[in-house]
Amino acid sequence: MKFRALLLFGLSLTCIPSAQAQPKALAELFSNTDCANCRTPDDQFTSYLSSHPDVVAIIYHNNSPSPTDVFYLAGKPSTTSRNVFYSGGAGLSDPTTFIDGYFSGSGQLSEPQWETVTNASPPLTPIAVTKSVNTDGIITINFTAIAQNLANVFVALKESNIIYHNTGLYGAMPGDLWNNIFRIMLPTATGSAQFSGPKTFAVTYDPSLNPDWITDNMAAVVFVQDATVFDTKHSYPIEALGTISLGSGNAVSANTQSSAHLRIAANPTARLSQICFEIPEVSRVRITLADVLGRSVQTLVDGSMPSGQSSIEIEGTPISSGCYFVRMFVDGTEVDRAKVIVE
Repeated sequence: MKFRALLLFGLSLTCIPSAQAQPKALAELFSNTDCANCRTPDDQFTSYLSSHPDVVAIIYHNNSPSPTDVFYLAGKPSTTSRNVFYSGGAGLSDPTTFIDGYFSGSGQLSEPQWETVTNASPPLTPIAVTKSVNTDGIITINFTAIAQNLANVFVALKESNIIYHNTGLYGAMPGDLWNNIFRIMLPTATGSAQFSGPKTFAVTYDPSLNPDWITDNMAAVVFVQDATVFDTKHSYPIEALGTISLGSGNAVSANTQSSAHLRIAANPTARLSQICFEIPEVSRVRITLADVLGRSVQTLVDGSMPSGQSSIEIEGTPISSGCYFVRMFVDGTEVDRAKVIVE
């Protein structure tokens, strides 16, 4: 049994400016959870980021090797074209890292390599990014980019605060917490059309098209990248960089245990795949699935969970047809239960 819990908060229908510090560099890691030699570089990448808060990170998971990367399937990213962009169509081997578009090695990467490339990269031109949210929930990301050479603009959306238990070759992140996970590239899978000089963009994103992604835990990373390959290792230098959070920043204000509750995403359902719940503060949560006789069938969640709304993505063996009860315990006390019919 694998599960994935995502922090979820309400989306504010307001126009929000981007008063954010200019990031120093863009670090991109290509990895996958079925890659036995990816764990060491991914752990080092996490360490590297912890000492470089001004470096923006994007982690791409590839649907390889055979048969599949389970995290890729669970996260449902929209495209693997970023891999194709760097490789010229051949596909990158995992793990591979690029700093500001410069290839920094593959295989058992080491943190000093990233330090060297980060320090050697030229200063990036800042991109001022703003966003607005329409009443229909569609987000518009606004910015003006200047390309010194023939280049593309990429708007990469990424998600953090993902709790996912991995049983693949890679292992699991500490606390099962995964951050900076790539979701979708805008305005298309391969970015914008090529351009040079200044150009103003208004790139839209409709969160309703991807309900499994939690908008309040997402950020847009905007960058200008040269369209011409720089060297034989497929480096495409990045000229400019900016970022903005897509979240509203609104938190749940309730402070009583009685506000904790369950919600079944689809009921009746042909396959129990998602359960939502809400708690007012960080607590230990256990959610179980029981049959009509009260016998435990599965434990879906058992651990410390963040405040606010969360969702559990359930994978594994399909549950037999019948009537079940989902029971929710907070700090050892049952606070809610819901009946679900599996058809």
